[in-house]
Amino acid sequence: MKDLYIIGNGFDLYHGLKTSYKDFKLYLKKTKEKYFLRKLEDYFSTKNLWNSFEESLGKINSYKYIKDIHIINKKNYNYEFDKNLLLSIKYYVNKWILWGKKNYKQNYLPINKDSLFISFNYTNTLEELYNIDRENIIYLHGKCTYINDIEKDYKNLVIGHDSKKVFSETTYIEDSLKEKSKNGSYKNDITNLNPMDEIEANMEKKTFYSILEKLNQLQTKMKKNHFINMDKKLRPIFDNINNIDKIIILGHSLGKVDHIYFKAIFGNISDKTKVFISYKNKSAKKSLEKQLKELNYNGNVIFFKLEDIYKLDI
Repeated sequence: MKDLYIIGNGFDLYHGLKTSYKDFKLYLKKTKEKYFLRKLEDYFSTKNLWNSFEESLGKINSYKYIKDIHIINKKNYNYEFDKNLLLSIKYYVNKWILWGKKNYKQNYLPINKDSLFISFNYTNTLEELYNIDRENIIYLHGKCTYINDIEKDYKNLVIGHDSKKVFSETTYIEDSLKEKSKNGSYKNDITNLNPMDEIEANMEKKTFYSILEKLNQLQTKMKKNHFINMDKKLRPIFDNINNIDKIIILGHSLGKVDHIYFKAIFGNISDKTKVFISYKNKSAKKSLEKQLKELNYNGNVIFFKLEDIYKLDI
């Protein structure tokens, strides 16, 4: 029987790496990538951008996005940046992760090296610190490449949202345009307009619809394709799921954006399989319990703090 380890970002944080998205923001400031940082905070202007980065990617601010492209001075607009927004995010995430890899702390945990591993992280901490065989690790969201290969492989990173409502203002905008097209109220001298009226006053209907379509395409590109990812990468796990005795989850919050993976795993394991889940504090434990309820998992779960893993019979 083999064990299955599921590795989340808390694992890297425990080993001293600055891999939270708040750290990503600090990296962009420190390396003076001000334009990229400003665009991220403009387009994805949610309160939780740096706490829930991937979820925020599904909440693009359509008003700021369209205004930036077609209403303000176009000399300040970088069309190539917009065209390759997701690739730009992947590029900078790759640079950021590699930049911070030198900060490892030797906080070794008792890990069975002959186990199977699913890593949600972009780092290769398991290989570098624990000498885990690469063949035993599934990098579910890809792995950051070294500097000499950066132009080659960073595009393979999986970054994105899981929002079912890709563009939340679409219905309102389309209905509004239909009403205004009846009386031809597309003028350039209208004042005191609400955000959507302002957009419509500065462009033709045909142009607006074209931009709206591109915006939807952009949001779709930034949505994770979980099914392809599971079929390609998790097939070896599912083929051996009945042989897994224990699942040890280290540093993962079981967040909604990854629910589809955990539903697939929890839905196929044996009733006898023990599930060990690490947590940081009481608040994190409550959040994990909530996520397990949403996942409808009622199996045998043992919670523990990472620093107490030595006390467990794993």
